[in-house]
Amino acid sequence: MHPFHVSHNLVAAFRQFASTSGIAVTPTARALHKDVSFGCGNVPGKVAERKLASRRTPLDFVGWNTGNNPHGALTDFAEVIEKRLNTADFHGNYGTAHAFVPTLRVGYRAYNDAMKDLRDRVALVTGGSRGIGAAVAIALAKAGTDVAVNYRERADAANAVCAEITGMGWKAIAVQADVSVAAEVKRMVTEVEAKIGGIDILVNNAAIAHPRKLEEITETEWDEVLTVNLKSVFLVTQAVIGGMRQRKWGRIINLSSVAAQTGGAVGAHYAASKAGIIGLTHSCASAFIREGITVNAIAPALIETDMVTSNPNANPNLIPMGHFGSVDDVASVAVMLAMNDYMTGQTISVNGGWYMS
Repeated sequence: MHPFHVSHNLVAAFRQFASTSGIAVTPTARALHKDVSFGCGNVPGKVAERKLASRRTPLDFVGWNTGNNPHGALTDFAEVIEKRLNTADFHGNYGTAHAFVPTLRVGYRAYNDAMKDLRDRVALVTGGSRGIGAAVAIALAKAGTDVAVNYRERADAANAVCAEITGMGWKAIAVQADVSVAAEVKRMVTEVEAKIGGIDILVNNAAIAHPRKLEEITETEWDEVLTVNLKSVFLVTQAVIGGMRQRKWGRIINLSSVAAQTGGAVGAHYAASKAGIIGLTHSCASAFIREGITVNAIAPALIETDMVTSNPNANPNLIPMGHFGSVDDVASVAVMLAMNDYMTGQTISVNGGWYMS
């Protein structure tokens, strides 16, 4: 049984399918959604309809069991249905139809399942004006979230990310703040909540990197990197966790690094800050595990961003795959973590095989 989200466009396709197949569609108490449960299974000609007791959004494709002919990826499901809609197979000939769709069930998850649908969620991405942060902000918007794009200095870049998101039809605001300063974090969170709503998804991405050998790192540089990279994660998490606990739902995604696992290519100060993020992730995940809040980390390696390409020590030959990763490689993992409600306290490595766990 594979979960698969049914978008509003697919709802229309199911209605058409039901109509051409003579299958009744049962309306739910919600005007915008329909429940359908029908099968073309082991008994040719048998069509079943079932009202589900639970009436909650979002509408989910709970599963299809294709027996010995799995039909490939479920992401191709809409195309499969579309191709079959206008054929004779679905015009009352259920004996033939069952060969294409042995079992099809559409219904609701019995709980508030945001696993496949991030609509009506609000995300805050720190350091979201470029690089990984910008890619994550845009990917979350594509999944249905309104997004606050935090920046410290690059207002034009942050506004460009917001323009791309609003062009998709979602809300987006650029909000300036130095997330290593508690007063600015508090102001930022207040502004986001006032303009687009309570923060459901936090992506702690803001970071700096000053490549140095251990003997060259000054105390000032050490303190700056630990403050920006690690203290900021603590401050922003602390600022948003109250709202998440009230709503009994939250996703916190912390950007660590392969440097936490291998030492990396920047320096001891950077590696220590990123290792600290993994420890903080574990602590927070344990603390909020019964409150509908998940906390996970992503540990990328040599993603092709300005931070990496400007580092003379960052060589694609360090990566077993032999090339830098892309920001989209990381963004897709962030969206997965935002959608998943059973994964917490984990570090997902996106590193081209540099560190295997």
